[in-house]
Amino acid sequence: ELDSMVKIRTKELSLSEEKLRGMVETINDLIWEVDADGIYTYISPIARKIIGYEPGELIGKTMFDLMSEDDAQKLKATLQEIGNSRKPFNNLERINVNKNGKHVILETNGAPILDGKGNLLGFRGADRDITLRKQHEKELQKYAVELEKSRDGLEHKVEDEVIKIAKQQQILFNQTRLAQMSEIISMIAHQCTKPLGEITATSCLLTMNRELKLFVFKNTQET
Repeated sequence: ELDSMVKIRTKELSLSEEKLRGMVETINDLIWEVDADGIYTYISPIARKIIGYEPGELIGKTMFDLMSEDDAQKLKATLQEIGNSRKPFNNLERINVNKNGKHVILETNGAPILDGKGNLLGFRGADRDITLRKQHEKELQKYAVELEKSRDGLEHKVEDEVIKIAKQQQILFNQTRLAQMSEIISMIAHQCTKPLGEITATSCLLTMNRELKLFVFKNTQET
């Protein structure tokens, strides 16, 4: 009876493992598992599509072997913090170098692997290729900057045109005032040229002074 139960249980586990493997091998995310030193102990077949390596080529290598030195040091520090916290992590961005030397930007979700006593055994997680998405985001940022520059340039151009028009209007206004003042002076001067019996020089000057003050006052109110 015990042997029968063991056989049944073993068969159930085998079926579950096959089902899980089938699911892992058909999804687009790269499923992986590493030990505490970051050495791959499992990586799903989608690796050949995402980073250009066959799974067998990566078993025994570390996650850091596929990164630049600077990025590898950053990831080591991050995994150290995650390992100390014993908590899952989400949306961790890292850059891998694929087999052809091209950069692949990965977004990683995962969690530490712990034994029954809480000791760190390694990490397991899933990587998603977000290279294209990051390129689109960069292009959108570039367009946003260019749009902002164009808007600033247009605002300055409009401001310059407004100032230019205002100056032109002021010049025209001043010319009109000068013409009006010239007419008043000419009219009064004409009156002053009449015989002294009709108009005295003093009254002529007083009239001119009064008219000019009135003209200046009106134009001051207008401006």
